[in-house]
Amino acid sequence: MAIRPGRWHVALLATLAVGGAGACETLNFRLNPFAGTEVRVTEVERVGPYLFTAVHGTQLDLSFAVPGTETCARVLEPGADVRYEKSGNFGRFGRGDEECSAVGTLSLAQWRDRQPRRRTSESVIPRSTARYAVAYRDARFVLLRGRFALASRVGVPAGFDVVAIVPADESCAGVVASGQASLEFRPAGRDPFRLLSGRTPCVVQGFALPVEGLPNASAAAP
Repeated sequence: MAIRPGRWHVALLATLAVGGAGACETLNFRLNPFAGTEVRVTEVERVGPYLFTAVHGTQLDLSFAVPGTETCARVLEPGADVRYEKSGNFGRFGRGDEECSAVGTLSLAQWRDRQPRRRTSESVIPRSTARYAVAYRDARFVLLRGRFALASRVGVPAGFDVVAIVPADESCAGVVASGQASLEFRPAGRDPFRLLSGRTPCVVQGFALPVEGLPNASAAAP
């Protein structure tokens, strides 16, 4: 004889379903940290055609580059609570019925550590030649647009035309002026990418895809 569930069975099943859904959502984010989460915008700075944006949440604490559009400025208003979701290469922010897609990251170490690790010896430091030109500079940053093939190690696509973000200080002056340097990738530790030209390494602070308003590398001049 089949046993018919009473009301308490139905209530118990509903509770388990809700709890299971919450547990699955938490597990999904742990297994795929960029699946989706709520974050607060803690800092926004306009740099050339980009907005450099820092966000903080219980599951995510990273800095991104987004296009400096009016829509992105509205979505990523300082202090705003927004939804971050996995989309494209760097994710997407949503607030209300508006969205803004990230085009780069300024958290290279964290981004590197979220990528699948390649089976290489820790003693091997990959290097390749980077060629670039200055596309923008201000008192704090220099944007170098050109070929940075090793950027693919942290999931940055189109390494043949990408923007490297470096500090506008003496450590990078030689690299910026030369238009060519050796790009070094470190699979562990701080500062995953360094441009080497002379004795002083120039630490790459971020990578971003080119956006409208940024000159071509061939047209830019150091």
